[in-house]
Amino acid sequence: MATTKTKTTTPAGESEDTQALATAKASRDLFAAAQKLAINRQADHDDAPPVQTVKPVSRSASTLPLLSTRSSSPFGVAVASSTAPINQPEWHHRMATKQTTTKALTPEAAAIAQNEAAKAALITAEEKAQALSLAVDAADLGVDDISDSWDAGDETSSAADFSLAQIEFRRATALYAAAQRSAQAIEKSIINVSTEPAEIVAPYIKATHPHVEVRTSFLAPPKGMPDPHKLIATVTQAEKIRSDGSGVVSGAVNIVFVRQPEHRELDRGQIEAAALKDGISLSISSQSRTEDGYEVDTLRCQANSAHAAVPALRNPTPADVSKFAQTLARTLCDMTRSTTDPYIRMLSGEHAGFTSQVASVIPIAFSEQLLPASA
Repeated sequence: MATTKTKTTTPAGESEDTQALATAKASRDLFAAAQKLAINRQADHDDAPPVQTVKPVSRSASTLPLLSTRSSSPFGVAVASSTAPINQPEWHHRMATKQTTTKALTPEAAAIAQNEAAKAALITAEEKAQALSLAVDAADLGVDDISDSWDAGDETSSAADFSLAQIEFRRATALYAAAQRSAQAIEKSIINVSTEPAEIVAPYIKATHPHVEVRTSFLAPPKGMPDPHKLIATVTQAEKIRSDGSGVVSGAVNIVFVRQPEHRELDRGQIEAAALKDGISLSISSQSRTEDGYEVDTLRCQANSAHAAVPALRNPTPADVSKFAQTLARTLCDMTRSTTDPYIRMLSGEHAGFTSQVASVIPIAFSEQLLPASA
């Protein structure tokens, strides 16, 4: 029986054998070209310095589809769709999470800022308490008015009106008391931030103990000794000062001195004597304790009458300036009088002063109009 061999043709008229040969040749050529390109790239990479090219990311999603459909490559290998994550460049994350750095406040600056906020809150609390005080007076008057109207025979107000007036008075009284407590609590939270007496005492510690670094603050120093080879004495002003408006202040300060056991404590007698030479009266008591292997000396210094080396009036009024000038003139004039001389007399006139048998001291007040433009 004769065998008939048939040849199948494609729609284009080519046989399957011819198409298979063409596909195989194309695949070999493409594979060879890819291999050659890879070899050339590797050679270029070895010769050139490493360069990393970062392509900006235009989408915010962390995963992007690589292929959306199933397709065949020229090598006849099917590649499925994928949603593998794509690593975003580092600079993209830095831009997305931009951080702002804020300089940290020192403990003193933070305390001052907290004080200012408390002062503002105190003003608001006091205004509220004042308004509630007026409400208490009005509610009390409302109760009295109803009672007086009944005593006069007026039946307009009912018992319910009187009851509501009493309730309103009780409510206003309670709210007023609460507002007062709130204002008092805010006032107590305001700490002293002045170091004026501490600044007066500090120079005498430095003068009598030149090997010690002296600092001033209104806050207690941190515990410990940051530098074992550095002696530091901190003069802290924790209480409010008292002033008579003439530049003379009084108050208590603490001198905290942290030292090694082999170091000597501060000599309080020398500090008192040095201050007394300038007419400043100090009373110092001390106590010591051991803390973490260090000796901590706390000197309680009571400034009975202290003034700065250069007297300064802080925010003076014209009355303060006049009082200070008159007091100074009288003191200077009195220093020229002997015990047998008559008492000094006060002068009258445009610039009132004082006179003794020897000299006259007249304070001259300069107004802003008399000062030169450069003053």
